[in-house]
Amino acid sequence: MPERLQTFQWHGAEITTLPEGGGGAGGKCGLRRAGDPLGASRLGMQFHIEITETTVADWQEIPAYAESLRRALGEARAAGLAAEVAPHLDAFRATATRMNAALARAMAG
Repeated sequence: MPERLQTFQWHGAEITTLPEGGGGAGGKCGLRRAGDPLGASRLGMQFHIEITETTVADWQEIPAYAESLRRALGEARAAGLAAEVAPHLDAFRATATRMNAALARAMAG
């Protein structure tokens, strides 16, 4: 995988501690970003690999999601998020394709 990936993140949850035994240093490292290295062959990530042309609109139909988005971005930007995301969909798909291929290689290996 490349060092940087273009991804779509929309969530209010943040992982701040790993479960016992999860991660380096006896599980004492915390994840505070969307992707943090956990060792030579492990990585924790939190973003939406499944984004498509309709994802933003679909999620905005869920009242709690729509309200969370308005609070995070403001009314105007929340209303225009689908248009803001659209030019990045090819990059998001490329990230998903690369991740799926890397996972398949790792599982086969």
